[in-house]
Amino acid sequence: MDKMLPIVFFVILGMMAVTPCDCQEARAMKVAEGDISAVDTFNSTITVKTLKYYPNLAYEEMMFSVPAGMQFVKGTETIDIFDLNVGDHVTVKYYDDPVLPKVISIVVY
Repeated sequence: MDKMLPIVFFVILGMMAVTPCDCQEARAMKVAEGDISAVDTFNSTITVKTLKYYPNLAYEEMMFSVPAGMQFVKGTETIDIFDLNVGDHVTVKYYDDPVLPKVISIVVY
């Protein structure tokens, strides 16, 4: 019985262990709204200037990584990163990432 105790302990410990998930579904989706201040089609990134810390009217620029081939909605059109312009008002849904936040979707107004 004494030989079984360590085995049972490690089996229970293994069942209790939580492994980190690198899937996007496990992370909380976030939303940013603002105006595009930069579009880098070579590196597939956009920078959005958002209003933060209301009512102090402080602005923050956030850079986002745009997956290759991603398309966006602008009115009734479907567009890609080459059709985005500085000054376009957008709503960006994204997941945080250690390097750059990853875009899920962009709606252009």
